[in-house]
Amino acid sequence: MLAIAAAVLGIIAALLWHQNRRLQRAAAAVAHNHEVRANLARLLSPVQDVQTGQRDYLLTADPRFLASYNYGVSLIQPQYERVQKLTREDARHQSALASLKASLDQHLAAAKDSISLRDTAGAEAARRDVLSGKSTAALDAIRLGLHEMDRHEAAALGRNIQTVNSAEGSINGLFTALLGTFAIFVFVGWLAFAGERSKRHVAEGQISAAQSAVAAAHEELHNRTVMLQAMLDSMSDGVALADREQKFLICNPAGRQIVDLSTQDTNGAPGEGGHGLYLPDQETPLPADQFPLARAVHGETITNVEIFARDATRATTQWLNATGGPLRGEDGKSVGGVVVFQDISARKLMEPAQSQLVQQTETETSLVMLEDEIPDVFVSDVKPSKGKSRSDKAA
Repeated sequence: MLAIAAAVLGIIAALLWHQNRRLQRAAAAVAHNHEVRANLARLLSPVQDVQTGQRDYLLTADPRFLASYNYGVSLIQPQYERVQKLTREDARHQSALASLKASLDQHLAAAKDSISLRDTAGAEAARRDVLSGKSTAALDAIRLGLHEMDRHEAAALGRNIQTVNSAEGSINGLFTALLGTFAIFVFVGWLAFAGERSKRHVAEGQISAAQSAVAAAHEELHNRTVMLQAMLDSMSDGVALADREQKFLICNPAGRQIVDLSTQDTNGAPGEGGHGLYLPDQETPLPADQFPLARAVHGETITNVEIFARDATRATTQWLNATGGPLRGEDGKSVGGVVVFQDISARKLMEPAQSQLVQQTETETSLVMLEDEIPDVFVSDVKPSKGKSRSDKAA
């Protein structure tokens, strides 16, 4: 819509420029018509001055009246040339001016002859010369020629005025159309701007809501992380979680102690490993690739793996039970591992006693079962000193 309005504005602007040029040309032509008509009138004026001065001198023979005659004679040629210059692009005017020049020359010559005749032959001779009509015929031809030229110029003036009026009307109409189109353009632009502003407000609202949601989620995640860390810190079991590069992501204090033992130098005898974790024989260092967290990161599930731990000073020992496995992404590939280390030192310390108790219990149970299977007579024979058999006791 904006493109259409812009195109219409461009077309109207081009038409306005064209009509304005047309108006300027027509206005210049009107001014030229007025100037030509004015100069035609100025050419007739000295011709009449010549006639007036001639007539008055012929009647009175007073040289004072020759001033008007001489003034008119001095102006005719310059004024004729001015009109000729103004109408040089009009062939009709140029042709009329050529005929007019002959009439002007004839008029001036007749006036001069009359004045000379008045001076040499007297008033009567001059009167008869005037009555011959030579000067009057030339003057009438001049007036007729100027009138035709003026009429032609007046017709051109009328056409040019019509052109001016037409151009002005077109300009007014185009200007009105321009204003209307511009108003539509502004209105459509305002609608587009309002729409974009509304969309921007909606987008800003959505962004604000999303930011609030992210902030809330971040706060909730932070709270859960704090709670999880607090829970992990309070656990006696060690928990360690690492990514696929075995970089620790989560490790509680108990887990950190165990992880530190995996890289701890020892003061053990030669042949012992360079860390504080051992196989259940308590002598063989735990290989690095057998560390439960490393196995879990590599995708292995481990269950109830027993590890013997001893710090570098060999002052304390600990038995651990490790259980864990890999962490997998949505594509099923391992992205890390997690292991829980449980302290089973107390259980391991009780195992010898429990084993002895179990053995003793099993022995006693075997004896009781053996007694139940031996006959009473045999028993009596074996124990005569007591005086009574088991059957008598039972009675």
